[in-house]
Order: sequence, then C-alpha cells, then structure tokens
Amino acid sequence: MIKAMLLAGCGGFVGTCGRYLVGKWCAGMWHGSFPMGTFLVNIIGCFIIGLFFGLLEKE
Repeated sequence: MIKAMLLAGCGGFVGTCGRYLVGKWCAGMWHGSFPMGTFLVNIIGCFIIGLFFGLLEKE
C-alpha cells in the first residue's frame, strides 16, 4: 500500500510540475482565456499512460 501511495504521489508531482512549466511556456506563446498549457499536458500525459499500459499488456 505504501508503494502504491508513493507511486501516485510521484506521478502527481511530475504531472503538477509539467502542467506548471508547460503552462508558463504556453502563456508566452498563446494569449487567451483557454488554458492551453493544462490541455497540452493532459493530452501528452494520456498518450504516455496509454503507451505504458499498452506495453505492459503485451507482456
């Protein structure tokens, strides 16, 4: 149980840092009310999770 909590915490940390950094980067490139940084991080994260689980399923 501790291992699962640590993995979830690490994933949350990486996601939060990625969302913040990409959000700052996107804010300089796109001006508007839509949170493009959050959108891009979520799309990229979903793609990576899909690849990860797809590779795990093959084994």
